Formats: sequence, C-alpha cells, structure tokens
Amino acid sequence: MALFRNCIIELCKIIKGSKNNYFNIFSIIKSLKKRTDLNEIDLTELNNIESKIKETTDLTERIINLRNDFIAHTKLEKEDPEITFDELDKYILNFEEIIKSLFSIINNSHFEYSPILFKRDRFHIISILAKDKTDRLMSISDKLNSRKKIER
Repeated sequence: MALFRNCIIELCKIIKGSKNNYFNIFSIIKSLKKRTDLNEIDLTELNNIESKIKETTDLTERIINLRNDFIAHTKLEKEDPEITFDELDKYILNFEEIIKSLFSIINNSHFEYSPILFKRDRFHIISILAKDKTDRLMSISDKLNSRKKIER
C-alpha cells in the first residue's frame, strides 16, 4: 500500500499545476512556449503534448482527488475515485512518453533511458498491487462469510 501511496503522491507532483511544483509538466511547457530565443522548438510538438495530456484529464482529476481527499487529508465522507491499476499503469507509460518528448524538444536529441538495475519487464509492481488488493478483499469476504455462518 505504501508503494501505491507514494506513486500517487509523486504523480501529483508532476501533473498538478500549482506554483509550489516547479517541475511539473505544465510549467515546463509554459516556459518552453515563452522562450523566444529557442528557434528550434516546434510549437506543434508542444501542442501535441498538451493534447495528449488533455486526453487524460478525467484520470488526472481522479488521481489528484485521490491524493487530496484520501492520502493527504483523509476525508472519509468523500466518494472513492476508483482508479484501477491498469489505468494507472497506462497513465504512467503515457507520461513517460511525454517526458521523453519534452526531453527531445529541449535538448534536440533522442532520449532513451535504460538503467542497469531497473528493467520494466522485470518490474511487476502493478500486478503485485492488484494481487495484494484481491487477497485483501478475499480475506475480508471470508471473514464476513464466516461471521454470517456463526450468527446463523
């Protein structure tokens, strides 16, 4: 659960447009558009990146609500935003591509990052988190069913 919590917090730092987060996607794009000294920057590429971000607005808002309401400020009366692990995985991959595109635009070069210790095909955190959630739900269901049998 701590990995999921940290994942949501770190994603919010990247995607939430606020004055406190200087290294979020929106401030980077905004500053690139203002840079008139960089003639090589193609505004159509930046507009394409912005449209990719806008395609995920619904999930972005749910992630921010999850962070604000449940992780940072524990409001119990709010409705759970229901984010699946598959949605989160696709979202992270989408933002990886956006960050690579921004790097390519800024540095006028291709970006490919392959760390020695981290290999995506060996990294199964999403499936681990999904299995853990399933196991917890089954455990709760089993306990409730055993209580019902005792009461009868």
